[in-house]
Amino acid sequence: MKTLRLYYFGLVCLLSAAQSFAASPPPWFFAPVVPKNLNETTEGAGATVIPFGTFPSPNFHECESCRFQQVIAASEFSEGPQENGFIYSILPRGDTCNQEGTSLDGVVIRLSTTSKEPDNLSLRFAENIGPDERVVLRGSVGVYGGGDCVGGPARFLNNWWILSNSFPYSPLKGNLLIDIEYSRKMPDFDRLGPTMDAQADLADGISMIYGCPNTAEVAKEALTTGLIFQFFIVRPALTVQDQADSILLKWSHRLPHFRLQAAQVVGNSLAWSDYGTEEWPNDLDTNYATLKKSALGDTRYFRLYSDSPAPSQLP
Repeated sequence: MKTLRLYYFGLVCLLSAAQSFAASPPPWFFAPVVPKNLNETTEGAGATVIPFGTFPSPNFHECESCRFQQVIAASEFSEGPQENGFIYSILPRGDTCNQEGTSLDGVVIRLSTTSKEPDNLSLRFAENIGPDERVVLRGSVGVYGGGDCVGGPARFLNNWWILSNSFPYSPLKGNLLIDIEYSRKMPDFDRLGPTMDAQADLADGISMIYGCPNTAEVAKEALTTGLIFQFFIVRPALTVQDQADSILLKWSHRLPHFRLQAAQVVGNSLAWSDYGTEEWPNDLDTNYATLKKSALGDTRYFRLYSDSPAPSQLP
């Protein structure tokens, strides 16, 4: 049975909002580096070939496919939105002294909110998964090293994993679990594959488990090491601005499956319907809808609405 997860945010009433509009827009975007004691150019204190490189050496074929879980403490997101934030994309960082890369096929990425703490993951993958688990990406992705190791700073390459299905994450509800599996990897240059930037401190808020093959139910090993990730988190806030004879609505363009809806009254779900076009003018970050007051009629309320697709509907 298909289960729909319904979300709506940014409800505004045009009559009142036009009078109380604040000039500065809400913080729609948040791009934290995890662990948060690092940043976009500060490298982690470790490096690992798990889970995308060749391991365990020299038995490459033992782990040609893999399943990997990493838990990230909610405190790592303390500077971002604590509610109503959606993870839109994920970026793993390669180690600076590694230029190798690999293509992963048969990839399935799941996110969930878990009660498991760093360095306390169960070796049984299923026991770590939170009740809100969601498949956010299926298909193929690329993973690459981070530089040439000539005294330069650590850097994220521009190989974001844009999620087909955004994940609603609230740090107030628990820690974040990343669950990745792939059925095949194809190193770009040799059979080593990429070495990833990592942190291995006991108190760094991250840890991982991995198992081979990707169908494994029990992990091969639990490590205090965790990969360095950057996330792109979006808040689906809707703002309204009075412009004399028109109303300007603004909301994030980076929200898959969110639609603008309108209603004359609130309190009845049947009163809402999609409004206008899905292809609103945008600047890649923000959608803009300029609505003539004379054409609104009795419409007084707008919202952003999403029905999350089932995993079978993902590309």
